[in-house]
Amino acid sequence: GKASKKGWLTLQLASETTGFADADKYKSSKDSGVQGGQGFLHYSPCGKYVTVAENKGDQAKDIMVEVFRDGNMPKIWTFDEIRARADIPNGPFSQPA
Repeated sequence: GKASKKGWLTLQLASETTGFADADKYKSSKDSGVQGGQGFLHYSPCGKYVTVAENKGDQAKDIMVEVFRDGNMPKIWTFDEIRARADIPNGPFSQPA
């Protein structure tokens, strides 16, 4: 998660983010008529991920990991670990079966 002016943010899989109404989905100021926009659910263009603002996300479902805090790295990641986490099916880091 990440702190912002709208509270703690979590990045979650959209399929695991339930219990919210359509009115909670972010709408730009142009679409909502409210300066700064309205809503706290921000979906990725593909619809697979959602950023939940205003401390309303489930931190247990947050898929972001902390990599740096107060000048320290809590875990040293290998390139193989980074590639595995960044991989997408048939992506550039895919390993042949």
